[in-house]
Amino acid sequence: MLPQLALLAAATAGLAGAAPATLRPLAGRPVDPYLFGYNAESYVGIVLNLTLNDTAGIRAARALHPGVFRYPGGTLSNVWDPRTGHYVEQSPFGQPYPRGYAKWMTWAKQVNSLFPAGALSAKTYLEPGNLGSTTKRTLWCLDVYSFNVSEACDQIAYIGSLPGQQAPGVVLELGNEL
Repeated sequence: MLPQLALLAAATAGLAGAAPATLRPLAGRPVDPYLFGYNAESYVGIVLNLTLNDTAGIRAARALHPGVFRYPGGTLSNVWDPRTGHYVEQSPFGQPYPRGYAKWMTWAKQVNSLFPAGALSAKTYLEPGNLGSTTKRTLWCLDVYSFNVSEACDQIAYIGSLPGQQAPGVVLELGNEL
């Protein structure tokens, strides 16, 4: 990263009226381990379609030593109900989901029909021995796209009611890349 900053400094130093740039790197600090993690999206929603207690999947997840998991993580978060562990198939817009979400609805029908309600829920994710047990922290990616304000707030209350989610340090993300 330092070479890129030096190039940027050199490029901007010649701007009219700009003072020459000087870089002074600071002493390093340890990086927060919770900055490194994975989306549970690949596990539950679109790629592997594993149950949250699949023993081979759990072993693979543990081998990655995740600092954090984003549940469900990724774009899936914008059309996912953490209470049921299902896609929200009905668009709240009175018309089909916008073009970028049409592909998700193909998977939605399959995932929602393959797994009973609750099988991929946040509650099941957290049960001992399941995917959530492979990390010390979950970043809860909430659906604020297909849910209205009241439904979005209900998600927060639901997450707060789950075991271990009342302690300081519970992290919420409002949607994905909105």
